[in-house]
Formats: sequence, structure tokens, C-alpha cells
Amino acid sequence: METTDVFCLHKSTSSSSLQSDVNYEVLLRNCNLKLTQWQEFWHQQMQRASGQSFHHAFLNFFRLYVRLFLNSLGVQPFLRKGSGLALSPTALSACYTSALENLQIITKDFAAMSVLPYGQDSITIMSAYCAVFLLKVRSYLTLLYCQMSSPPLL
Repeated sequence: METTDVFCLHKSTSSSSLQSDVNYEVLLRNCNLKLTQWQEFWHQQMQRASGQSFHHAFLNFFRLYVRLFLNSLGVQPFLRKGSGLALSPTALSACYTSALENLQIITKDFAAMSVLPYGQDSITIMSAYCAVFLLKVRSYLTLLYCQMSSPPLL
């Protein structure tokens, strides 16, 4: 529910011309903390219930996806052409590691357990979002790096 609230808040403030007094760095840090606490709680519950490795991987997969989705709110304004907004390193790091770890869960854990053919469509969509996000961020970071490392044209 909080994820939806943050998304709606972001959508309403980014579409209005008024400056928002919302500090997204603090908001995202708090959301990330709550996601970590959620993971720890459910990990303990799964251990008490003798959950299998699939259950742990599945919980981690969804937590990482929510983390990617939430933190992408701190990266998306930067990715818009001509936005002139500064990139949030915290949000970028959380997005990058979440997307990468999600794809590792798919390619290693879920593949080794032979559960991919039985996965929900949402898992396919979430995996695709992770891959596309990494590709998009990579292209922007490569462009930025080239701009910074090339000598100025005279």
C-alpha cells in the first residue's frame, strides 16, 4: 500500500508545475528500510515454517522488484532527455543491484529448480522490466561517460 502511495505522490507532483516539498531521498530511504524489514520478517517466518529455497528466492524476487520499481522514481526524471535534473546515486544503486539480483534469481535459482515453465506471467514481465531497466541505464551511463571523458570540441 505504501508503494502505491509513493507512486501516486510522485505522479501527482511530477505532473504539476508546482515545486514539491517532498524529499525523495528521505522517502526512498524509508521505503527501502521498510522493504528490508519486510524481507527479514518473512525470511524468519519461512525458516520457522521450514520453507524451501524456492520460497526464499520467490520472496526475495518480489522484494527486489518492488525496490527496483520504487527507486526508479528517483532515476526516471534524470533519464528524460533535457530534464536537467541530477541523478540520485542512492536510487540508481538500489535500482541497479535490485535488477541485477532479480535476473540472477531467475537465471540461477529458478532455472536450477526447474520452475520457470510454471512461473506466473507477472514473473516474466518483472524480469523483462529488470532487463530493460539495466539496458536503458547502461546506455545513459555510457553516454555520460563518453561526454565526460572526451576532450571538448574546439
